[in-house]
Amino acid sequence: MIQLSTKFFGIKEVSEDEVIQFPEGIYGFTEEKQFIIFKEKEESPFLWLQSLRNPDLAFVIIDPNQIVKNYKPKILHTDLQMLEVNFLEECKIYAILTIPENKPEEMTINLQGPILLNVKKNIAKQVISLDENHGVRMNVLQLLKKQNL
Repeated sequence: MIQLSTKFFGIKEVSEDEVIQFPEGIYGFTEEKQFIIFKEKEESPFLWLQSLRNPDLAFVIIDPNQIVKNYKPKILHTDLQMLEVNFLEECKIYAILTIPENKPEEMTINLQGPILLNVKKNIAKQVISLDENHGVRMNVLQLLKKQNL
């Protein structure tokens, strides 16, 4: 077991099997190569992508299909090769949320830069969706209204 320090939740014990390798890091944090994904509250749709090395670095993530029906990023084949898969469907897809302090109604989702996870090998990569409808800061409430979710 690994002792994982987090800014918001103190120390968490996680198995080494849960460590996700990001060979290229995450955009803006290329030196961060190892993360853990965990859910703090079982009933919440939100997950945390926590850096193993830096307790202060954590992202709120979500399955984008909970906000956008049938979300499927258009990505380069080289991204799949790096993840050691042949098809996008072999990956779990996450999107990073930005939740402004004291303004949850202004929450945005990054559909242009999803995180793909090969769950069999625990290899992940943040990729760029080439779909022009996928923006970096898309308002979550507007997307939910538009789709009647």
